[in-house]
Amino acid sequence: SEVYDLKQLRFITDTKIKQAIEKTEGISEVFVSGGEEREILVSIDKNKLFAYRLTVEEVVKYIQYYNLNLPVGKIIKNNKEIFVYTIGRYTNINDILSVPLPVRSENKYITVRDVGKVIDYHKEIDSLSTVDGSEKITVYIQKAGNANELEVINSIKNELKKISLKDVKTEIIFDATEKIVQSIKNVVTTLVI
Repeated sequence: SEVYDLKQLRFITDTKIKQAIEKTEGISEVFVSGGEEREILVSIDKNKLFAYRLTVEEVVKYIQYYNLNLPVGKIIKNNKEIFVYTIGRYTNINDILSVPLPVRSENKYITVRDVGKVIDYHKEIDSLSTVDGSEKITVYIQKAGNANELEVINSIKNELKKISLKDVKTEIIFDATEKIVQSIKNVVTTLVI
């Protein structure tokens, strides 16, 4: 992409592409490699925490609690179950800073902002992905053992078409089904002769 840097591309890949592929039937695992993986750091002022009689563990517990997508039920459509969740994921740093923390001794609430700060950072780079000599983000997809490869790759291609990725080019660089299709054509040709 000429518009996004590798940190932004990694975030787009993790939040849009990976999640869409993971929902595809017949997928067992999806791995993303390359780029800078976003990491949010929460720095707590121990003196402020002590003043409010809170522990780091309590702050962590509340941050985790408010960052959950909770299941609320399911819908059955065309003989398929679709699970419905409430959206509770943080979308920006301010969401984390606004997490309420109970101060039991005063019977009131403060927020994470009152006891610390939140920093948008990136994890230490532990993998590098290059294609034709330039850094890229690579998505590795593992199908489930009993899944039909042709059906899975076609489903993945359909999912990728549904995702609106302006200014992001996606390309399949290895497709194992090409060999399968060629093998089937060879068998058909052999049988016809």
